[in-house]
Amino acid sequence: MPYIVSQITFDNGAEVTSRVKIAGISFSGDPLPVVDVGYDEFAMLGWITREWGFGCIVSVGSSTRDHIRVAIQSTADKAERVTVYSVTGWKQINGRYHFLMPDDSEQTVELPNKMSGYTMRREYTDADIAQGFSLLEKTLAPREIMYPLIAIVFASPLNCFLREAGCEPKTVLMLVGKTGSKKSTLSALMLSFFGNFTASCLPLSFKDTANSIMHHSFTLKDVLTCIDDFHPSGRTDENSMTNTMQMILRAYGDRVGRGRLTVKSEAMETRYPQGNAIITAEFPPDIGESGTARYFAVEMSPDSLNNTFLTMYQEEAAKGKLSACMFAFTEWIRENHLDDCQLKEKWISDLHRRFITGRDDVIKRLTDNRITFHPRIPEDVSVLRIGFESFLQFLRSRGLIDDELMTLYLLDFDDVMYGIAVSQSKSVEQDKPVYRFIVKLNSLLESARCFVAPRANGKVERNSSCIGYEDENSYFLFRSLAHQSVRRLCDEQGETFSISENALSKQLIAEHLAVPGGRQITKTVRLGDGSTVKLIEIPKDAMRAVVEKFS
Repeated sequence: MPYIVSQITFDNGAEVTSRVKIAGISFSGDPLPVVDVGYDEFAMLGWITREWGFGCIVSVGSSTRDHIRVAIQSTADKAERVTVYSVTGWKQINGRYHFLMPDDSEQTVELPNKMSGYTMRREYTDADIAQGFSLLEKTLAPREIMYPLIAIVFASPLNCFLREAGCEPKTVLMLVGKTGSKKSTLSALMLSFFGNFTASCLPLSFKDTANSIMHHSFTLKDVLTCIDDFHPSGRTDENSMTNTMQMILRAYGDRVGRGRLTVKSEAMETRYPQGNAIITAEFPPDIGESGTARYFAVEMSPDSLNNTFLTMYQEEAAKGKLSACMFAFTEWIRENHLDDCQLKEKWISDLHRRFITGRDDVIKRLTDNRITFHPRIPEDVSVLRIGFESFLQFLRSRGLIDDELMTLYLLDFDDVMYGIAVSQSKSVEQDKPVYRFIVKLNSLLESARCFVAPRANGKVERNSSCIGYEDENSYFLFRSLAHQSVRRLCDEQGETFSISENALSKQLIAEHLAVPGGRQITKTVRLGDGSTVKLIEIPKDAMRAVVEKFS
């Protein structure tokens, strides 16, 4: 006789599915093994023979299946009911917010084996919180490294609420440094606020497929993850890893999932990154202006970390002290902002206000100092500041800092992040195709791989080496030859240069790096022998300024 042992609901944050576990007793009185059956196959009863063998016979008769089905279903009221969550982070359960993590005594949370490091010690002491606070000091690493890391750690549990406030993080933090700088080790320490990790067992890496990374980035809601080890070892490897990097940065930078259809051509729930990420890389990827604007680079060197303090923090993290600090932080969020609907609405409004204020402050400071910047950068700094400030507010509520010290930390954070913003703005600007074109063009001319003929001498034969003319003030270039020469150089150096000839010419004019010919991109240039030719003019002063700025 079969009977239902338990009814299990699986919630992965996008879809809810159900299964039942069924046990039975054979005619001989022997117990039958428990069977896991999906709702869609339950009524067909094919699982009886598949799981229990041919000894379990379904009697002949058109209504036998229905009798068996009804008999089994009649035992459901005595069955255990379990909900299994395969997603982390905030979830409203029975009208109360709960932060889901594996090893939860109240809720069942199961993640894939690759995510087995995620856990949370759901008890804490003031000493555990003080351990997290001590990372703000300059003992482990310079503040230029620790401040943005602490900010992204404590912005992570705010992610879903920042999304409600219209200011979800749209960047990743990239630790850049050569082998031996302990990028993975430091990342593992930061992830230990959400579990137990080491440099050798980080959740994700560039050895994983892009689709696998995207799948797990949806599962890891409101927590921090690490995508480790961007270090291409060859051209093929570089193309693969760079494509993966592009997909990761666009996913985290846009927070929009790919639209998918079921086999019945019905729209499926889109899946997008719901947490935050650290990427470790030996060098910045060649992904263009748009890609570079989607990450914040933090540079590390082999002497960036104090090894004595690193060992101490690793030992404390292994004891669960950092995850206990994070649990205390999430409890503080729930008690102060989520236990009441009006409190939550006020908090969401406050998050939006703080985002706008922080963004405008960064814009003003960059503008006042005549820094050219991508619009994403002030927004990213503002979101990180919310994470950092929220941690400070939590510390103040525990009596570990006062208002004066909190203000000093925030001022210090603003200065550090401004410096990173300036550096990032330069990197983004340098990756603009027009500036890369100018720098590469200058390299070709200086190395004599290409040359320009004197304009006064008159017309010369056009070929791949001679790409135009010059006079005292300007270069006059054949558009196609100059574009092809730079593209060829980029290919040789393993870099991408995908902008079209027409788009490049228009951007050169828009950036005041080329002189338009009236309404035309090119202008008619008269040579020394009286002949004329259509060329694009690039003033030497403008070219020199770009080369000096980015070389």
